[in-house]
Order: sequence, then C-alpha cells, then structure tokens
Amino acid sequence: MPDTPDAAAAELVATVPAIMCALRAAVRDSESGMLPEQMRTLSVLSYGATTPGAIAALFDVALPTVSKTLAALERRGWVERTADTEDRRRVLVRLTGNGRAAHAATRAAVEARFAEALSVLSAEEIATVRSAFSLLEDALGSAELMPR
Repeated sequence: MPDTPDAAAAELVATVPAIMCALRAAVRDSESGMLPEQMRTLSVLSYGATTPGAIAALFDVALPTVSKTLAALERRGWVERTADTEDRRRVLVRLTGNGRAAHAATRAAVEARFAEALSVLSAEEIATVRSAFSLLEDALGSAELMPR
C-alpha cells in the first residue's frame, strides 16, 4: 500500500479500536476495579473541576450516562460535587485526594501493561512509535479532531 494520507488513515481507523480494547482491558484488570468509563472521567477531572454537562459533551454521551458514572465515582469517594461559587445553579465535579490517587495508580498499572507489550520492540522502533504518536497528535490537532 502506498504512503498516502488515505492509506495512513485506513491503518489508523483499523488499529485504534484494537488499542482502545487493550486499554479498556488493562483498566478493567487493574487492582482498583475501575471501569473504563470511570477512568476516562477521572482523566478529564485530573485537569480540573468541570460540569457534568461538559463531560457529557466531551464524550458525546447523554447526561444521564455521565450522572450514573459520577454517582459510582462519588460512592467510591473519588469525586465530589459542589455548587459553583459563581453560579449556585451549576454543579461542579472535582477529584478528591482518593480519586487522584486511584487515577494515578490505575494509570501506572495500565502504562506498565503497555510497556510490557512494547518491550519486544527495539529502542529504534520505540522511538519511531513515540514520534508517530507525536506527529499524529499534531495532525489531528491541526485538523481540529482533538478535543480541547
């Protein structure tokens, strides 16, 4: 297959689902017992407090779906909901200290699983993979396909 944007896009679309399946499996297999959608939500909240509606929009899911995930995270003591000090009608969700620790531990476990898988590659191949991810992120950002 020639080295064209179309060929690269076809490989990307074929490969990303397999990567996402491996990522979800690694999250599920972690000691935290966290579900993939919980990890994804904690990842967003690791950047700062936000509203349930903003999370729903980012993930392109219905608000009740996010509310269910947030309720489970709240029961585990990983997030807390508070009224926005500037607009008391708005609810903000933020990580707790326990949530930050659970997110960090699960992320480390997932990274370790992927590092193990990548250990079959040479240093040069790993550099190529890292460069490809950087290039891909830049290209998707330029095309406005990456969330902000």
